[in-house]
Amino acid sequence: LQFGYVSLFSCVYPLAAVFAVLNNITELYSDALKMCRVFKRPFSEPAANIGVWQMAFETMGVMSVVTNCALIGMSPQVNALFDNNKTDLILIVVAVEHVLLAAKFVMAFVIPDKPRRSEEH
Repeated sequence: LQFGYVSLFSCVYPLAAVFAVLNNITELYSDALKMCRVFKRPFSEPAANIGVWQMAFETMGVMSVVTNCALIGMSPQVNALFDNNKTDLILIVVAVEHVLLAAKFVMAFVIPDKPRRSEEH
């Protein structure tokens, strides 16, 4: 949920990322206190990967690119640059969005899911 808020609306409210980090630090220390002082240590079950969450995060990443491009395209500062011709604005926003999505998919293809070091063991 937090990843969605930060990635979808970071261009509108950049401080969201800072507040997310502060929230995560607070949650880390409160969870550590609970696990060390209140509850017994939880046992985790090993998993090969993150499962269905991988697709959820990748979908959220694509939605974030589209949403942020649209929000930037609707901002008053950008609209002031294209007073006469809104068609050019829409075409530029869509072109930038396509370039960013292409870069995202190229990086997802080029960067391996598992580091080479972990595949050796």
